[in-house]
Amino acid sequence: MTLQVGVIGVGVMGSRHAANVARLWPRARLAAVADVNEEAARSVAGSLDCRWFSSPQDLLEQADIQAVVIASSDDTHAALVEGAARCGKDMFCEKPLALSVADAERVARAAAQAGVRLQIGFVRRYDPGYRAAHEAIERGELGKTVIFSAISRDAQPPPRSYFRSPDTGALFLNSGIHDFDMARWLMRDEIVSVSAAGAVVSCHDLADVQPIDFGLATLTFRGGAMGTVQVYRNAVYGYDIRTEVIGTEATVQIGDTRWHPVQILRRDGITHTMPDHWLDRFAEAYALEIEDWVDRMADNRPPAVTAEDGIRAVAISVAAEESRKSAQRVTLGETVA
Repeated sequence: MTLQVGVIGVGVMGSRHAANVARLWPRARLAAVADVNEEAARSVAGSLDCRWFSSPQDLLEQADIQAVVIASSDDTHAALVEGAARCGKDMFCEKPLALSVADAERVARAAAQAGVRLQIGFVRRYDPGYRAAHEAIERGELGKTVIFSAISRDAQPPPRSYFRSPDTGALFLNSGIHDFDMARWLMRDEIVSVSAAGAVVSCHDLADVQPIDFGLATLTFRGGAMGTVQVYRNAVYGYDIRTEVIGTEATVQIGDTRWHPVQILRRDGITHTMPDHWLDRFAEAYALEIEDWVDRMADNRPPAVTAEDGIRAVAISVAAEESRKSAQRVTLGETVA
């Protein structure tokens, strides 16, 4: 079976997803792309030999398209998931599923009631390093996991045009959400409370459109473990993603600042390269993620990263934003679905 796929939103992320779908022939066929930026839609469609639409709804109404990738701006995800559900399309939706817990729960119900499958785009679950760490933890090599620590630093912030609203610029919801998902996935436990703080420490020219450019969150897990997540938008030196899980028997560390295992040794110091963009750092993971989703949809199997995962990640992110604003620890409910 060749899965007929449409991609909605062909910016930096969506165009990569479209290219990854296109290369999966004959397992999948990129049937069409859509973007409100007509020039972008036409350009990507021309390079990948597919139809294009300037209206996402027009793409969703195409009878030959069986599944869609939603990679548009964060504030459009909820409405597009509902629209795809109404049209009977299986979906891959980039994080976040929505900008609020209520909206995330509502659109997840819409997908379930329509009988369509919804997978959430948490790409780090497909990164070989993170997968190897997860497997080691699953085998019990770390003993009881007791401490989680994550660092996520962008080399530079997105352009001003990215910040469509305060919510799309929310650092914990936009960036930290990956680390919150990793915390649940690697620790194999739920987060029950969050305390967070943040400030604008370097991107002062964007202070009117992004609430903070640095954030720090502390997490408490149901089983008593603790965690920290540090997110920063302007590290300058490169795209720096690192995670550590400490157990009673061993510790696992994922990621370092060396992109290639090559160092140049000079009289004035030692240098090495590192990625400066998330598409470079997780290029393999993005390809594996879409390939797995296509296989699951074509084989009529359930999604690997569920709507429930999406809801819980949104809930933790929103709690972090609420804690930052109130300077109070926020407790999450036992369930958010």
